[in-house]
Amino acid sequence: MKKIAVFLFMCVLAFGAEFYGDTKEVSDPDDLLVLVNKFNYLPKNYKPSDLVYIDGAYGNKVPIRSVLKDDFIALQKSAKDELGISLMPTTAFRDQNFQKVLYDKYVKKDGIKKADTYSARPGHSEHQTGLAIDLKNTALKKTRLSDENYKWLEENAHKYGFIVRFPKGKEQITGYKFENWHIRYVGKKAAKEIIDNNLTLEDYVDLIAK
Repeated sequence: MKKIAVFLFMCVLAFGAEFYGDTKEVSDPDDLLVLVNKFNYLPKNYKPSDLVYIDGAYGNKVPIRSVLKDDFIALQKSAKDELGISLMPTTAFRDQNFQKVLYDKYVKKDGIKKADTYSARPGHSEHQTGLAIDLKNTALKKTRLSDENYKWLEENAHKYGFIVRFPKGKEQITGYKFENWHIRYVGKKAAKEIIDNNLTLEDYVDLIAK
């Protein structure tokens, strides 16, 4: 654990680099552990080939990658059984054009600096991988998740292969404000290792690489 702690300190230093200052295209966008962030972007107009549709929070159909469908449905069932809530996706896969419209709207509203704290630039959104899902408790009107809902998600998402992608206190690494509703599929083994060691996906991918 001491080696991990030292390495994570080096990761923090590394991710102190200027966001969007030195970017590169990811080599395998279909990889479950693909790291898409303010340093790594997807190939232009990338779209997963295995998208399927699931029921969304507003009566719509939401596209996700087929590889995570069963695990996500199992997560939903457990939330229903244990908390009595319906955790539904508001969005998952978003193509590059949609992300551009969304990001441009936020920039117009709040300016680039603030928009960059909560929205990804086109090509840099992991929603485009089809592996990220934004959740909502459909019983709530003015918020996505209650504190109780999030506590359950934080403690249980890894059992189904998901992590909370932008956790509180990790903003200097992820580059984004805390989002209690944004989960990312990485598979059960990686998800458990990430939560057991209090890592971000950035930390974990770097640990594997090095």
